Amino acid sequence: MTRRTMLWLFALELSIVQIHGAQQDGWQSNSALGRQVLAAGRAHEAQRLFEQALRTAEAIETVPGRRVFISTSDLGAAYQAQKKFAEAEALDRKALEIARVAGIPDRELLPPLTNLAALLREMGRYAESESVYCRTLTIAEREMAPYHAQTYRILRELAFLSAAQGRPEEAEQDYLRALQPGESGEAIEADELVTTRSYLGDLYRKQGRYAESAAQYAQAMSLLEQASQKGRLRIGVLSRLGQLAADQGSFRRAESLYRTALGEAQKTLGPENEQAAAILNNLGHLYTSKENYGRAKETLEQARTMWEKLRLPENPEFATLLNNLGAAYYHQRKYPAAELLYQRALAIDKALLGTEHWSVARDLNNLGALYLDTRRPTEAELVLLESAASARRSASPSPLLPQTLLNLAELYRKQERYEEAEDFYQRTAEAWESLLGPENPEFARKLDLLATAYRGMAMYVQSGNLKSRAAAIRASNAFQQLSK
Repeated sequence: MTRRTMLWLFALELSIVQIHGAQQDGWQSNSALGRQVLAAGRAHEAQRLFEQALRTAEAIETVPGRRVFISTSDLGAAYQAQKKFAEAEALDRKALEIARVAGIPDRELLPPLTNLAALLREMGRYAESESVYCRTLTIAEREMAPYHAQTYRILRELAFLSAAQGRPEEAEQDYLRALQPGESGEAIEADELVTTRSYLGDLYRKQGRYAESAAQYAQAMSLLEQASQKGRLRIGVLSRLGQLAADQGSFRRAESLYRTALGEAQKTLGPENEQAAAILNNLGHLYTSKENYGRAKETLEQARTMWEKLRLPENPEFATLLNNLGAAYYHQRKYPAAELLYQRALAIDKALLGTEHWSVARDLNNLGALYLDTRRPTEAELVLLESAASARRSASPSPLLPQTLLNLAELYRKQERYEEAEDFYQRTAEAWESLLGPENPEFARKLDLLATAYRGMAMYVQSGNLKSRAAAIRASNAFQQLSK
């Protein structure tokens, strides 16, 4: 080999090394910057950076390895932040398969596993999500110690899933465990404590344990000074306090809290932002519950305009906003506008969540109620039956099933199909009992309503039986109160 050839080969090798070095630098810089902008809430921008990083990683690694695994996982996180669930799930699963083939250590699997579990939770696939979180928890406890901050976060998510699947006792235990300091003496970050106490407050609020809920929110508020995301977290706690006040019937206090949260969101994050849109949605729903439909429509239209101006994704939160806006139009008897909004919400939820999610059951029930009021019984029956089927298949217990069954019973009663009406009133009672419990005072109120319906069909024996049962529940509760 001539000296000239040797020099040429050396120069070529050096050039290849320099190219690979430049690629490595580009991969690292795009990955790091992508994570920064994703944390700042600029998911679409993060997506472009992660796509560049992935292309670079694939150029460096002819056989997918650690870089391709990391970039695939990062890109999945960016899609997930945009609520692009199908793309995110495919990328998370692809990252995990690359890790399996490449022999990536378990510790490094935590990001895609956590992302996949959270994604499945958002889609309402609670059993699958729980399974992935359990695997994640096993790895975290083994690789990062049982009392690492990551372990607490996973416990909190498992608690949320237990609550969503109708296991409030398990949920409470996991939340309380997630709040305990570790045996190693490792402190839990204030941000994590605020979030966990907020979730626990939500659990108590939904159970009607309002004093305990308020105590958790108060403790969350007291920790804000130590939190790194103080502004964002404070807005969240204020909004939760607004929900608590609304649930207790304190509408004026609820409105004041929502207005305070809205002002702080606009001051901290700018006049138009996602948190402000969410608070306006809550505020509009509050006005609907107060039967102030004009103000509800105005507030919810403001939320929708903000959402669309910000080009936020058409995700389940947006579908909820559309449902609330549809309800405002519905109560004003503006049925065509309400129907369009309900149908748009249904299309979004079906595309993102599938047919076995409570949100889909809600959308269908709203449409069915509208068809009932507009004398379209055939369409009403079809969508209400579909709603009941979705509610039954949903992993999350909710009032939607008894509400839908009641709508069907009312439909059959109006059509003088009394045998079917009686059957569905009975199913409604069973669904309320399953949801509320046989001794719940609210169940007694539901039985009274059903008794009135039976009386309207001249079924006096059935009506009397329900009235007697409701009275027995009240007497039992009164006796228990006297015994305390």
